[in-house]
Amino acid sequence: MLNVFKEWVAPDILVVRLAGRLTLGRNSQELEWHMEELLSQNQKKVVFDLSRLTYIDSAGIGIVTVCSGRLKESGGQLRVACAKGAVQQLLKLTGADRVLLLHATLQSALEAFQSASQPGAQPSATPSD
Repeated sequence: MLNVFKEWVAPDILVVRLAGRLTLGRNSQELEWHMEELLSQNQKKVVFDLSRLTYIDSAGIGIVTVCSGRLKESGGQLRVACAKGAVQQLLKLTGADRVLLLHATLQSALEAFQSASQPGAQPSATPSD
């Protein structure tokens, strides 16, 4: 089962906390629906906090990657924070860590958004901290 919690941490930054299992089926579809809602609201800065995600399969990794791509197409950016244990290992094993903007902590993901929004700053291309 996947639980999704949304929290505004700044006027323009939304943290989506994922807890439980992100797997093929309803869980992946539910996350996709949440992303559709965010896109319809013109949300541009999103962080997926994976600190309470206990398991992710290839479909789950796929949907996180799709969410990142959809946000990028709309002019936004997805950052992924706090992956650990088996979740972190699978992101690395599948190469998703080369595609997604991964951060060891939520704070570093938030700081990356803030520094990227400063005049003259370039978006961070570093996939991990």
